[in-house]
Amino acid sequence: MIESLSAISFLVPSYDVFVGALGFTAQEDVRLAAEKRWVVVTPSRGAGAKIDLAVPADERRRARIGDQTGGRVRYFLLTDDFRKTMPRCACGE
Repeated sequence: MIESLSAISFLVPSYDVFVGALGFTAQEDVRLAAEKRWVVVTPSRGAGAKIDLAVPADERRRARIGDQTGGRVRYFLLTDDFRKTMPRCACGE
């Protein structure tokens, strides 16, 4: 029986977007190759699923950033102060 959602994978233009811009805490950050890392972050309070950040290795995959669900909303993040959080967001919107 599945007990909970452990982690989700998320395509990002940079590994540091979530840690720097949104204040997530890096739980794991392991260099796998010159341009590749295993980065897992959690919200600063540690609640919720972990997020595995994936930087696309080529242009075909890079084109999918922000469109991993065919234009539908896939992730919902909870914040206690939207106006305070959003100005720091480097997500493009």
